[in-house]
Amino acid sequence: MTRRITKEQRLRKRHVRQRNERRISLMHKAYKYGTICHADIFLGIRLKENGHVFTFQSDRLGFWSPMTTHLKSYFPVPFCMTSDDFEKPTELVQTKPNHLEMELSRHSLFSPVE
Repeated sequence: MTRRITKEQRLRKRHVRQRNERRISLMHKAYKYGTICHADIFLGIRLKENGHVFTFQSDRLGFWSPMTTHLKSYFPVPFCMTSDDFEKPTELVQTKPNHLEMELSRHSLFSPVE
C-alpha cells in the first residue's frame, strides 16, 4: 500500500525546510559578523510552534555565558552553537537521537548544550 503525500504535507515540508535554512543562514551571518568585526555575538531563536531554542554565541566563556547557563534549565534542551562549530564541524553524540537532532546533524553545525 502506497502512501500519498497531500498538498498540505508538501507545503508543510517546504515551510519547515525554508525555516531551517533561514535559521542556519542567520547563525552563519552572526558568525561572520563576529569574526570580521571582532564582536561578542549572542543570537537566540525560539520557535513558537514547538518551543525549541537555538542559540549562537561567538565566545563560549565570554560576556554572554551566563545566558546559556540560564537556558540549560529550559525544556526542551536548547541547541547551542559557538564559533568553533563553524570552524570545524562536529557530530552529535547521544545514545538515542530524536528526529530534530537527526535533521540538524545533516548540517553538522549544531551541538546540544552540555
